[in-house]
Amino acid sequence: MPEERLVLFDIDGTILLTHGAGRKMLGRAFKSVIGKPISVDGVPFSGRTDPSIATDIALKNGVPEGEATEIVGEVLNRYAALWSESWPTIDVEILPGVALLVEQLAQVEHVHLALVTGNVRNVAFHKLQCVGLDHHFSDGGFGSDAADRNKLPGFALERTTAANGPGWRPSQIFVIGDTPHDVRCAVEVDAYTVAVCTGYFDRPELESAGADLVLDNLLPESGVLDLLVNGVD
Repeated sequence: MPEERLVLFDIDGTILLTHGAGRKMLGRAFKSVIGKPISVDGVPFSGRTDPSIATDIALKNGVPEGEATEIVGEVLNRYAALWSESWPTIDVEILPGVALLVEQLAQVEHVHLALVTGNVRNVAFHKLQCVGLDHHFSDGGFGSDAADRNKLPGFALERTTAANGPGWRPSQIFVIGDTPHDVRCAVEVDAYTVAVCTGYFDRPELESAGADLVLDNLLPESGVLDLLVNGVD
C-alpha cells in the first residue's frame, strides 16, 4: 500500500494570479472602514498573510498602532465580503499546469490536498472558485488563523490528521509555493518544499530560501506529479 501523502498548496503566484484585484479590493475595504482613500504602495504582498499586510497598510496610512488591530479585523471582514460579492466577475489567471496537476492528484487515493495560504479562509476559497478548483480543497492553514506565516502549516496538519490517523510524518508532507515565505514556513514542519517560479521570485531567491526543488512551472514535463505521488527517492 503506498504511503499517504499530504500536498499543501499556496494560492497566489502558485495556483493563480489576480493581477492586482486583491490590492484594489483591500483598498476599497480600508476606505469603507476608515472613510477615506488609502495607499497600498510600498507594502509587499507576496507570500505574506492578509493580517500582516493589512496591519502594514494601516500603519502606513496613519492609523495609530493601538487601533490597528481593531481596524484590521473590520477591514478583513469587509475584504472577504467584497470577494464574496465580486468573485464571479474577477478576471483571474490560472497558472500553467495547475488545473491538470490538481485534477490528477485528486484522483490518487493516497494523496490528500490542502492549502497553506496567507489569504483569510473565505477569500482563499473565493479565489479558487474563480478557477473552478475550490472543490478539491477542503481545509488547510489560512491567514485568518495567524498573522505569522510560519504557523500556518501547523494548522493545516492539525486539520488534516483525521485523514491519516495518528498524524503526518515529515516524509509525507509536501508544500508547493512561489515565495521564500512559503519555503520557510514549510521548513517549520520539516516538509519537502517545491518552489515554483511563477510568482515574483526567481530561482536563485527560492534556492537561497532553502527550497528542496525549484521548478519553472507545474506543467507535466516538470515531473512534479510523479514526485508528489511516489515521494522522494
